[in-house]
Amino acid sequence: MNNVKQRVFKKINDLHDEPHEVDVRNTLSGDLGLDSLDKVELIVELECEFKISIGDELVDDIQTVGQLVQTVESILLAKEPIMEDIGDRSNNVVDKC
Repeated sequence: MNNVKQRVFKKINDLHDEPHEVDVRNTLSGDLGLDSLDKVELIVELECEFKISIGDELVDDIQTVGQLVQTVESILLAKEPIMEDIGDRSNNVVDKC
């Protein structure tokens, strides 16, 4: 799921005026300078990008880019296929995007 990592890195860089050299070891707040609002924006962007929902209990534990990538990958692996033409209206992700 290297594609997941690249897409997460891109979303992180989209939050900044100037591109950062993002690494899985970077901390979101310390190394990348994301404040709590930036982190929420990033999570929402990733939820829309991947059509997933990242629970608040998971978000609170994510400190590094690597943890964020692993969380997205885990959710994608556990996710049941969704019919694209119908969508999943039981999930609020559709409404946020």
